[in-house]
Amino acid sequence: MFIKQAMQDWFNIFQKTITNEEFRKFLGIESNAYISKLFANMNLEAEGNTRNRQYYYDYEKPLFKDKTLILL
Repeated sequence: MFIKQAMQDWFNIFQKTITNEEFRKFLGIESNAYISKLFANMNLEAEGNTRNRQYYYDYEKPLFKDKTLILL
């Protein structure tokens, strides 16, 4: 539940875009692969190449694709 709330907080407080690096720093997580898997389970649109990819959230869609809780 922590991760889901943190993602909702990011998009509600900061901005409608995020990068893997920004979210790792926000949570204090070192694993690039963990955040990539998390983003794959979300309704985010990706733009840019692998290193500079930004993810955009459409506020009209649910944030997560399924209802599975993601725990840290």
